[in-house]
Amino acid sequence: MENYSIVEYSSSYKNDWDKFVEIGEINSFLFKRDFIEYHKNRFIDNSLIIYLDEKIIAIFPANLDENKSINSHQGLSYGGILFEPKTTLEKRKQVFFVVLKYLYERKINEINLKQIPLFFLDQIYNTKILEIIDAKLIRSDIHSYIPKLSYCKPNNDRFKYIRKASRKNFEIVQSNHFDIFWDKLLIPNLKNRHNVSPVHSIEEIILLSKNFPENIIFTGCYQNDNLRAGNVIFLNDDIAHTQYISGDENRKDGSLDFLMHQTILKFNKTKKFSFGSSSEKNGTKVNKGLLYWKDSFKSLRSSQNFYNIKTINYKNLSKKIK
Repeated sequence: MENYSIVEYSSSYKNDWDKFVEIGEINSFLFKRDFIEYHKNRFIDNSLIIYLDEKIIAIFPANLDENKSINSHQGLSYGGILFEPKTTLEKRKQVFFVVLKYLYERKINEINLKQIPLFFLDQIYNTKILEIIDAKLIRSDIHSYIPKLSYCKPNNDRFKYIRKASRKNFEIVQSNHFDIFWDKLLIPNLKNRHNVSPVHSIEEIILLSKNFPENIIFTGCYQNDNLRAGNVIFLNDDIAHTQYISGDENRKDGSLDFLMHQTILKFNKTKKFSFGSSSEKNGTKVNKGLLYWKDSFKSLRSSQNFYNIKTINYKNLSKKIK
């Protein structure tokens, strides 16, 4: 008989956790412990490791909030229960059963899941299982992406700016000048346009880029050594994700568009290209201007879904397990 068990993460499991991330069906450096824990003072970590016959079958990066609810780790862009490749639907049901039962017996009433964007995976298990456990959809954000090896050029409206930019002396340079980008472009733009700050402080992004130099890439568009636009790309095995992008006030000469065009051309040869979300205010509003800008690069639309799951649902789930 198959034997499932759960342990709560502690530092003694760091190597086992990170090794599982490297072979998991979602190989994202965001799930490495050195990324999760860069802001550990902000969250009460309650990550779980799920075993099948003494072998890790899944992990759950999670934290406990002030309401005593378990969340997909709120310091990450996406998450949920992460499985080893080719895990069957039946085993996924078993994993959810033991997780829900484990938490219910510890007086935790609900889980808030921030799922991985749907285009990250080419199979349906991670949505089907949520139907089976009666998860309630509470939010759905629009994400834009370009499938691997499918980008040639943007629409005519965007391409005219790129053509204009190509006649100027713009230079695209990859470097570690995160501080200049933060201070000169990113912080002022986010403040003036949206009255928000970057998710990462400059100290945090520099620390993370040193810990993950192959995964966090800054690229700038320069004109006569003057930074006109920049972006920060988070790289995983098969996804290049735009974490930050910002340009100066002179948008009409195409510096920002030119940078994005060159960035997509560079990474789309081997990876899907993710523009991220265009949803704002906890998913209640869509930034139509931002969405159109992404659409103009002939991106497709997908979604990232958020669910609430009552842990007592394990009782109903037990009837659906063979």
